[in-house]
Amino acid sequence: MHQDNPFIRKYVTGYAERSGEMKLHTASLYFAGTDNTKLYLGDSRAPLYIFEVDTMLKSRKHHVIQLENDKLPFTRIQVQVKGKNFYVYDGTVPVIFKGSISDWKAKIVMQPNDIYFTNALATSENEIIFKQYQSGNQRTVIGSIDLNERNAVRYRDDILQKQIDGLFDVDGTMLYNKSSESFIYLYYYRNQFTVTNHKLRLSHRWNTIDTNRIAGIKTSYDRISGKRQLSSPGHVINKIAATYDNLLLVNSTARGRFEADRMWEIASIIDVYDFAEGEYLFSFYIYNGQEAKLRDMMPFNSNLFVLVGHELQRYKINTTFNNIRK
Repeated sequence: MHQDNPFIRKYVTGYAERSGEMKLHTASLYFAGTDNTKLYLGDSRAPLYIFEVDTMLKSRKHHVIQLENDKLPFTRIQVQVKGKNFYVYDGTVPVIFKGSISDWKAKIVMQPNDIYFTNALATSENEIIFKQYQSGNQRTVIGSIDLNERNAVRYRDDILQKQIDGLFDVDGTMLYNKSSESFIYLYYYRNQFTVTNHKLRLSHRWNTIDTNRIAGIKTSYDRISGKRQLSSPGHVINKIAATYDNLLLVNSTARGRFEADRMWEIASIIDVYDFAEGEYLFSFYIYNGQEAKLRDMMPFNSNLFVLVGHELQRYKINTTFNNIRK
């Protein structure tokens, strides 16, 4: 992956200019979402704590989520803030909590059932999109839950495309673009992303600019647990992603031609795509910390907020670049 690939990136300067930063108490934070005025960060080590920050990175608050039932055997809680609501998921426990950021108290809105999932994403106030591995037919599917219709569930098995095992080879990032009401799925190990409408009807399959069409992984069965596992972990090609307007931003680890060693040491590369047209537009740099690399990013109100080590950084986005074409 450190050798030059055939593709050539088009780098631009001035697309994202650093305009602020805030020191953080831990490097385990992730972007949980926004309420249209402030940022909210979750903590993977303290999953019921929420960190609230203003967009100027001047003030901060801590909140503690109170669950209606906190005695469930959680293993990997995730929190998502969407507008005035927040959601708490843990796919190993098939329960969904929902609450208001006014008091940070969450009630169960999806009772325990057999809907286990590996990832979930609230796309509207009462709809959740999730990813589920079905061991019976060895495939991963995308589904949605309508919280208004007694948790009505529908599955779509045509969104993800199996190459090797149907589990690890389809692993990736789930995104929702509010302005176009589009669901975007970006694969980790191959150069592809899929776009659907808000009803999960397939719209497009597009490719990223690298040449990794097949997931470079090997899997095997663990005889003790009886579960499939990665025996030869693949190299993650599309590491982190975010979306706004008509754009998809991808933190790629695939190196193109004529790219200097020095830049790969000190910066993370962000490739920008028009996801409606499937067109690569340009690339830009986000500079890493002294001993830390980019680990999460979130566009918000003409800014790109990023997490690098123990720091939250703000970059001002120059939206005039959004219409750049080859």
